[in-house]
Amino acid sequence: MKKRIVSAGLALGLWAGAGAANAAAYPSKPVSIVVPWAPGGTVDFVARQVAQKLTESMGQSFVVENRPGGAGTIGGGYVARSAPDGHTLMAVDGSYAIIPAVYKNLNWDPEKDLTGVSTMIKTPMVLVVPPTSQFKSVKELIDHAKSNPGVLNYGSGGSGSTTHVAAALFAHEAGIDLTHIPYKGGGEAMLAIMSGTVDLLFTASPSAMPGVRGGKARALGVSGTDPLSMGSDILPIRQQGLPSYHMDNWFGLLAPAGTPDDVIDALQKEIKQALADPKLQERLHEQGAEAYITTPDEFNDIIKKDMVRWIDLDKQVGIASGQ
Repeated sequence: MKKRIVSAGLALGLWAGAGAANAAAYPSKPVSIVVPWAPGGTVDFVARQVAQKLTESMGQSFVVENRPGGAGTIGGGYVARSAPDGHTLMAVDGSYAIIPAVYKNLNWDPEKDLTGVSTMIKTPMVLVVPPTSQFKSVKELIDHAKSNPGVLNYGSGGSGSTTHVAAALFAHEAGIDLTHIPYKGGGEAMLAIMSGTVDLLFTASPSAMPGVRGGKARALGVSGTDPLSMGSDILPIRQQGLPSYHMDNWFGLLAPAGTPDDVIDALQKEIKQALADPKLQERLHEQGAEAYITTPDEFNDIIKKDMVRWIDLDKQVGIASGQ
């Protein structure tokens, strides 16, 4: 994910003039925001909230289009091959930075073919179990898993998703053996928790909290550094026996590489304005999320650093093998 480079002198003046014309004309038709996951997960939720705001502010329809499969790689490849004019975008979470660690032979390059527009929100991951589970704490779960290696299973939104990596990191640091059961998205994995099909799941708080509040799932801990205050505090996992465990999840918007900088900057400005809406912020807070805005270059740096982190984790625990 390369930073944008701005030339100087006369060339800059000519480019800026052309850029202003592009910005004035954008968007010239409906914009597709591709969600590379099935409906019902947090990426889908965030994309739809922001799409509605952008539709209201930019004079064209922003339409969410779900293209699930391959832990985000199918939707990613589609957007990577789209015209770099800002009319096809992709909503992603931290799973995007995991792709290079898991998929070595893609016909597109996550590091070069898409570029950051802005992050939108960030959330902790919540460790949830079915409402009928015997586990009331993280310690009870870990102790049982140590005594019964490989017996407990965990759901995920697909191999290489943040829901997968959060659980793999948890098992690695706890020294336990869990069996991975991937689904097509975080929404499907949450349904598996509610039905008792799987034993545990790490999922972003907007996906977890409706079920927790409704008594259809039990929250044992969060992956962030602070408690999640949702009526009764859900304590960080690092305060429950795993002091080094930490993982936040970001959500953002990408565009095909080569999209004009003025178009990206216009989108980033509108996203920032949309997420400053107090009503939307309240809606996010109710789900345990918060607005999180960065510049395009800052977002690209976040992705690059996370790619390095997850490639290193893959070397330790074998994310690419789906464990």
